[in-house]
Amino acid sequence: MNRVGVVSKEGKPLMPTKPSRARRWTKEGKAVGKWSDLGIYYVQLTTPSRLVVQPIVVGVDPGKSYSGVGVQSAKCTLLQLHLILPFGRVKKRMETRAMLRRSRRSRRINRDVPFKQGNHRQCRFDNRKQCKLPPSIKASFTGSNSRGYTHFGSVNITPSPFKIITRPGEVKRGKEYGFFRRQLHFEVPDKSGRRKRKGGTITPFGLRVGDLLRAEKAGKTYIGYVGGFTTALLVELE
Repeated sequence: MNRVGVVSKEGKPLMPTKPSRARRWTKEGKAVGKWSDLGIYYVQLTTPSRLVVQPIVVGVDPGKSYSGVGVQSAKCTLLQLHLILPFGRVKKRMETRAMLRRSRRSRRINRDVPFKQGNHRQCRFDNRKQCKLPPSIKASFTGSNSRGYTHFGSVNITPSPFKIITRPGEVKRGKEYGFFRRQLHFEVPDKSGRRKRKGGTITPFGLRVGDLLRAEKAGKTYIGYVGGFTTALLVELE
């Protein structure tokens, strides 16, 4: 069951309530409905009330690719979350970054001079020998049983909202694609020194979908964006 957040007349958070009770409060004038900056609906009491709250516990089941989160009070379950972690995406980007760094350093070396004068790896890079383990690997090691806690008493587990949360992006053919960010070096250049074009569908005219163009025809000026390109459009232009 969904719960509606409640704040006091002074704006201090109180225990959440049922939607039916929140509707009754607003209808009787005991509370007013509001929206937070995150788009969450809650009610604020219009009359003074006691600041009596109950303990709420957040349980986390950590994982490498997925994590589970549960919010539980003594009377009801408030929220259940399934977090999709960007482990695979971050690992791939770290490997790509290391490959690009090695490529840049190899291009910087002057192989026509003696080895000691070729601008090779400097001493300031000695701290990058990967002598430390990443936190994700350390968390996967087996050791003393330090997880879990001892609970006393009982709680009432009730149906609650179940949400799946992930970073903005999309999944195509089993692979996850996120938003592209600016990259100083995009891939390794070819023999001519050119790099791959970043983002966008490229047309045979050298333009990308979404580019803003200005063209003149028969003394009339047209301004617009480049749309999709198909084979039928190419036949029509020919």
